[in-house]
Amino acid sequence: MRPLESHVEISSHVWMYNRLRELLIREGMVAQGSDEDDVKAAIGEWLEMVARARKVH
Repeated sequence: MRPLESHVEISSHVWMYNRLRELLIREGMVAQGSDEDDVKAAIGEWLEMVARARKVH
């Protein structure tokens, strides 16, 4: 773990996770009542999508 990461409060990470989950729900990539495994899979798909988009631009 890099030094800066050890100083970021876990609440910041939880906030970011919740915001990403909300985005995935809003975009239809995961359903509102999905379990954690579904959310993790959707996050993986989202990361791949963003990585592909960065290569194009």
